[in-house]
Amino acid sequence: MKFLFIVSVIVASITIISKLVVTDQENQIKILKQEIDFLEIEIESIQTDLAYTTSPQNLKEISKKQFNHFPIFLEDQIKVEDYEE
Repeated sequence: MKFLFIVSVIVASITIISKLVVTDQENQIKILKQEIDFLEIEIESIQTDLAYTTSPQNLKEISKKQFNHFPIFLEDQIKVEDYEE
């Protein structure tokens, strides 16, 4: 009888401990999923901003306003010849 009682207490303890461990791991998984979702939203926002910023129209405006650069035309290109030393 004592043996059965000890075995049942051990089984109950193992069951409770494993349930607590699983619950804790599930909570950690939920927290990590929330962080991943937040990072995915942030990445998408950055990609959208980058796509807008690097669009040809905006690059042209940025070059004119901030850097005073102008596009290189075909007649402005320098011809490079092969030099042998």
